[in-house]
Amino acid sequence: MTAVRSVVAVVVTFNRLDLLTTLVERLAEVRERSPALVDVLVVDNASTDGTGEWLASRTDVRHRTLPDNRGGAGGFHEGLRWAVEETGADLVWLMDDDGLPEVDCLERLLREDDLDFWGPLVVDEADPGRLVFPIRLPGGTRVVRALADVERAGGERQRIDEIVIPFNGVLVTRELTTRIGYPREEFFIWGDDHEYRLRAERAGARIATVTDARVHHPSVGDLGTP
Repeated sequence: MTAVRSVVAVVVTFNRLDLLTTLVERLAEVRERSPALVDVLVVDNASTDGTGEWLASRTDVRHRTLPDNRGGAGGFHEGLRWAVEETGADLVWLMDDDGLPEVDCLERLLREDDLDFWGPLVVDEADPGRLVFPIRLPGGTRVVRALADVERAGGERQRIDEIVIPFNGVLVTRELTTRIGYPREEFFIWGDDHEYRLRAERAGARIATVTDARVHHPSVGDLGTP
């Protein structure tokens, strides 16, 4: 029998208290369903909207407020380092404050036990039949945005290897992180996720998207379209 791997969620936030509140409440629901999720760490990028005070009032999450806004890259650098070096967790579940995983998202991701860096589909919160970020299917040049196309590509296994969309609800193993390090802070808000995936690929990481695990996210228009 495979041992249950421990998971720590890392959330990066900046001046979006309403979204953060909804996400933290959802993570509380996930913890009720999945004993694997043992902790929630929130990295606050020096928010000025009351986020710090709200976090200080919570007993179900731990938080760190950075002295200045270091962007998503700096937030994920700090959060992943915190999780790996100070919690002892086997896996880290990374997400921004504007994503909302379905309640069973983590359970579905954890069915996979042979991966190093993997995540869910990121669907449009207003149109769940559409991906927020299009996927270029492995082995060709076809790019898809319709959920039905991706589900077909995932097949019965409900998984597409060699592709992942960081950092929207992705899991990364402690072992991989110790090999490739943390996201690069100097990217600030753009490109850190892509660079981290490339680093993982160069290290031989086993990467995949699980097509029946979902995170809902606001639309970003045509962002990501080739």
